[in-house]
Amino acid sequence: MKWIPISNKILKYGIFLYAIYESIVRITAGEMDRIMVVLALFPLAIIPWFVRKVIKYDLSDVLEFVYLLFVILASLLGSVLGWYQSISWWDLFVHGISGILTSILALLILKKFSLLNRKNFWFSILFMIVFSLSVASIWEFIEFASDKFTGGDTQWVLETGVDDTMTDMLIAFVGSIVFSLIYTLLKKDNNQTLQKLEDLL
Repeated sequence: MKWIPISNKILKYGIFLYAIYESIVRITAGEMDRIMVVLALFPLAIIPWFVRKVIKYDLSDVLEFVYLLFVILASLLGSVLGWYQSISWWDLFVHGISGILTSILALLILKKFSLLNRKNFWFSILFMIVFSLSVASIWEFIEFASDKFTGGDTQWVLETGVDDTMTDMLIAFVGSIVFSLIYTLLKKDNNQTLQKLEDLL
C-alpha cells in the first residue's frame, strides 16, 4: 500500500498547518478559552516521529495512518471545530474508538517486549483493558488541567457535573472490552486476520 506513507505526510502537514492557522485566528480574536486544545495538535502530530526516533520502535505506516485519523476525529474535529457540541453522538463514538485503538497500542507494547504469545494470553487481555483505562484517565486529567488553566469547560462540568467524564471513560472501557473479547475469540480459532493484524504492529 504505497499510498499510505504519502497520506501520512499529507495528514501530518495538514494538522500542523491547520493548527497554526487556528492558533493565529483564536489569539488574534482573543479567544483563549480553548487555545490549549488547539496547541495540543502540535505534540499529537509528532508522536509517530517520537515513537520511531526516541523510543526506537519501527512503527508501521498503517498504524501511523490510523493514529493520525484518530487525532483528526478526536482533537481537530471534536475539540477544535466543536463537533462534540454540535453532533450529539460524536463524543461517544470517538471514545469508543479510543478504547479499541488504545487496546491495539497495548498489543504493540506487548509485542515490543516479546510478551505477545499464548503463554501470556490472559495477561495480554488484562493489560489491554488496564492500559486503555489508564489512557482514558490521563486524557481526562489533561482536559481537567486545561480547564483549570484556561477557564474553559471541555469536560462540560458546569452542565453535566461528572457525568460526561465518567461516560467518556466508561465508553472507552466498553470499547476495550469489545476488542478484547473479539481478540480472545479470534486468537483461540487461530484466525488469519488476527495474525495479519499482529504482523502490522
